[in-house]
Amino acid sequence: MIKFYQMKWWGIALLPFFFCPLKIYASIGINEFQVEPSGSSQWIELYNSGPDSQDISGWFIDDDGGTTKFTIPTNTVLTPNACMSFQSGSFFWNTASGDKARLLSGDTIIDEYQYSSSPGNNVSFGRLPDGTGGWTTFSNPSRDKLNNTNTSCLSLPTPSPSSTPLSTPLQTPAVSPTPTPNDYSNLSISEYLPYPDSGNEWVEIYNGNDSEVNLYGWFVDDVADGGSAPIGISGTISAKTYKQFYLSDSFLNNSGDDVRLLNGSKIEKNKTSFSASTKAKSWSKDSSGNWCQIDPTPNSSNPSCPTLTSAPSPSASTGTNTPKPSPTPKSSSTPTSTPTAKPSPTPSISPPTLPPLTLRGGTEESDIKETPTVLSSSTQRNINFPAIALIAVGGIVFIASVGLIIRGYVHPPPD
Repeated sequence: MIKFYQMKWWGIALLPFFFCPLKIYASIGINEFQVEPSGSSQWIELYNSGPDSQDISGWFIDDDGGTTKFTIPTNTVLTPNACMSFQSGSFFWNTASGDKARLLSGDTIIDEYQYSSSPGNNVSFGRLPDGTGGWTTFSNPSRDKLNNTNTSCLSLPTPSPSSTPLSTPLQTPAVSPTPTPNDYSNLSISEYLPYPDSGNEWVEIYNGNDSEVNLYGWFVDDVADGGSAPIGISGTISAKTYKQFYLSDSFLNNSGDDVRLLNGSKIEKNKTSFSASTKAKSWSKDSSGNWCQIDPTPNSSNPSCPTLTSAPSPSASTGTNTPKPSPTPKSSSTPTSTPTAKPSPTPSISPPTLPPLTLRGGTEESDIKETPTVLSSSTQRNINFPAIALIAVGGIVFIASVGLIIRGYVHPPPD
């Protein structure tokens, strides 16, 4: 029995030696990292949420089982409630598929985060609140800054920590205080790019207030209760200005989707929708509230939309099949004022084309229409001359024939 109690006592006495290192390690964690930074190497930010400074010299930063590890340099001390970032070309986090970001001390995994796909160009993974909160994405990475407030969190140089605790440990809480996300009115989505030619999709928000707003803890989402998970955004927008927030490379559907702005409680504050998109063209809202697709104008005011293009629609030429009146055949067949000398007596000549419509003696126009053959004397002569000649010749022949017949009766030929 004595030995049993002695063993139990010694086991209890050894507990601090087992749990103290775990407690120390628990205060150090991955706070933010970027898989696809623009024009630079991948980077990672560590955060110390504990009350004591910690020497992390010789620790490793690695991906999921890679052969190359990044070793944290000697004399690297992370002070309480502070951050420190490392940038290297030897992290090798996958951009085309999922991977892990891991922090190790020897073979012990201190912290890790596994992602299923890259968040996209210039988008980072990070915790809210810093050090201990859940993971989200930031369209505006806050390297060396608190994710909560976007203020600097860089660790100040300190001497290497001794084996004894600090004589006057800081009384600040182990976790940075989480500010309550602010709520605002007069914030609206002013432009968004759902189908980029390259890089990430993005959304632009306009601050219509008379003072600066802080969008820490706000979100951008697509269709409610479906689609992609909301993307966290963070940053300030000055009064009456625009600010662009990157999303990912496949957040919005090119064929149509909703774009929603949510506050820190994920309550919808503004929403717009589209039914189609054009590559490299953004949907933009002008000062009159009309939406149209234009060449992108991020972080600046938007131009006025062309007429009748507040939504995707056919071109203006559609539906205007007769843009100008064609000349009617009547106007193109109007005869000249001078009558033709053609001897055609056909009555198809319309009365209005007769040039000599001189109403002599109070003749009414209706009378002229009833006798369309009434022509001027000169025209009548020109038209009836052949007929008169033919009649005259026929009359002469007729008279001669009659004379011969009479002569035959009066003076019969002798037998």
